[in-house]
Amino acid sequence: MIIGGVSSSETLAIAPYAEKSKVVMISPSSTNPKITDAGEYIFRVVPSDLLQGEAIAKLALAKNYAKAVMLVENNDYGIGMEDVFKKHFTGNVTSVRYDKGKGDYRSEIESIKKANPDVIIYVGYPADASVILKQSGELGLKKKWIAAEGIADPVMFDNADVAKQMEGMLLTTPGRSEQEEKEDPVFQYFVDLHKQTFGKDYSIYSDTEYDAVMLAAYVIAEVGNNGTAIKEALPRVSKTFKAVSGDKTFDENGDVRGSYKVLEVTNKTMVPIGSWNPSTGIDLNPGK
Repeated sequence: MIIGGVSSSETLAIAPYAEKSKVVMISPSSTNPKITDAGEYIFRVVPSDLLQGEAIAKLALAKNYAKAVMLVENNDYGIGMEDVFKKHFTGNVTSVRYDKGKGDYRSEIESIKKANPDVIIYVGYPADASVILKQSGELGLKKKWIAAEGIADPVMFDNADVAKQMEGMLLTTPGRSEQEEKEDPVFQYFVDLHKQTFGKDYSIYSDTEYDAVMLAAYVIAEVGNNGTAIKEALPRVSKTFKAVSGDKTFDENGDVRGSYKVLEVTNKTMVPIGSWNPSTGIDLNPGK
């Protein structure tokens, strides 16, 4: 049993070897749509970006943005999200892809300035995002931003210049509405346990990491540490598993359904302002 990978690229790289060896993988955070077809031993407890890409597109449309630039990391995560967003966004889209760890993204930022979008859709991770946002401020790029869950992390506020650029940014993260989470005793137990154990609030994917480990423990306790037995039992066990991050019933591809929270950055805090799910669409708080 492997809990992982963390990134989509890791999961897609490891999956063929896991399949060949009949070792089950449960990823807590790999969202690329390709993982759906990665193999029968590959599971994940986070929804596919087929959903998040749609959620971001519908959020941009709900905000009346007609022209977008997609600034995405040049990897499976970024390109996968870009493809889905383009399918659901009815306005004009320009793509700007960047390479991880460059340290200087001024050329990409200048390309965005030339495109003059209504909104920038960002897909990537904190290390590069911090550099991009800081340099965006230095180059006078003043646009609206919507970001995927990869940077929904308090570490983004460590640098004052970055925090300033993030003010007003919208983000989507896997999860239920704020009200649903407040009313769920299992989720509240996790929130309290995390705070007691680590002395701080949980961060992105802490809840799904917990769910992946606990689900693995339950199924191994029932059928033992045999890959084939675990693979066959997981869909059944998932139906009754009380996950902290919501329903984790696996479909025939090892995927789960899901919804997304919409957050807004206000004074270095990511505040829930609404949600999206496939059935009801975007639901934003009044005035948002």
